[in-house]
Amino acid sequence: MHKKFQKLCLVLLVLTTFFSLNMNVSAGRFSKVPPVSIKLKRPALSVKEGQTVKCIAHVVPQNATRKKIKYRSLNMKVAKISSKGLITGIKPGKAVIVCSVKGAASVKTRCTVIVSPKKSEITFEKYVQNLFAGESNKITPYKNGKIMAADRVTFVSSAPATVSVDSAGNIKALQSGTAVITASSVKNPSSASCTIRVSNRSAQGKSSTVFVGASRTKGKEQILDDHTKNIQFITKSGARLPWFQNTAFVELKKFLDKDPGRTAVICMGVNDMQDIEGYIALCRELMNQYPQTRIYITTITPVDSTFTYHTDAQIRTFNRKLKAAFGTSVINTYRYLNKTGFETIDGIHYERSTCAKELDYILDAIGK
Repeated sequence: MHKKFQKLCLVLLVLTTFFSLNMNVSAGRFSKVPPVSIKLKRPALSVKEGQTVKCIAHVVPQNATRKKIKYRSLNMKVAKISSKGLITGIKPGKAVIVCSVKGAASVKTRCTVIVSPKKSEITFEKYVQNLFAGESNKITPYKNGKIMAADRVTFVSSAPATVSVDSAGNIKALQSGTAVITASSVKNPSSASCTIRVSNRSAQGKSSTVFVGASRTKGKEQILDDHTKNIQFITKSGARLPWFQNTAFVELKKFLDKDPGRTAVICMGVNDMQDIEGYIALCRELMNQYPQTRIYITTITPVDSTFTYHTDAQIRTFNRKLKAAFGTSVINTYRYLNKTGFETIDGIHYERSTCAKELDYILDAIGK
């Protein structure tokens, strides 16, 4: 009888343990993980009047049950925001965007948005033109997106013996060299300049340059005139070291295998800062493999104060390591833009005029 009772107790103990474990597993499976906070990629943003920028946010922890974020502007007259986090600048000023977790309103954070005025400025479709001596072209200035009437703008050439320009913006390349054409509004002090580079036809194909880089390098490509044949670009927005290593440098080597006498310009960007040692090794390998090729590396260029993902101190540290590794092969575009000024559209990507200025500086530095 005693043994039967012991067996019964043992069976009950096993069954109790089994059901207890199953209840705990089920409870764990359906338990809710509360949101703790919201993390912003950039707690301060800048946008121009009429333009759009995205507020990137995510809930912490990542496995929180509630993950949907609600956005609300505290100053709709300055900036509005969509349900997907797209901020549109309405008029100059400052607005605060409140980001909160849907269903957990107490979990929230704030993003500051500065809206700057849309400039009434003169712009060009292309800021750099490459012509052969004897060729002609036309410069068309725009103001607020509209072509300026001929009687409302004046044109001046910095080197009339190299490139002439008439009152209608018609230019003629007279001899090899570089000229800057400045278009100025008759009624107000706004003006803009574009660069005309003139070469002799006999030099065609002998001074090709290949630029490699991410989205800010793509900005340089977009300001060149369409018939520029002696400058090529290998670019990808958001590119990091694996793309440079497995795609860009593979493509670049195809260019250099055909013509090792080309010039290569490797443009560093803010996506690259965590991989400085990898980039140094990659560029050294390229230089050793193509000793005949003139290979230059540009520093990371500056960002404005609203871009908080990387700091200016981090950029300077990266650039110092780059300079220490490659010396005179480094083109200090960071120092040049800080000295002469720059304008961005979102804190990191440059206005077309700044892209043109930087490209001019690089081409001058490499003697093109």
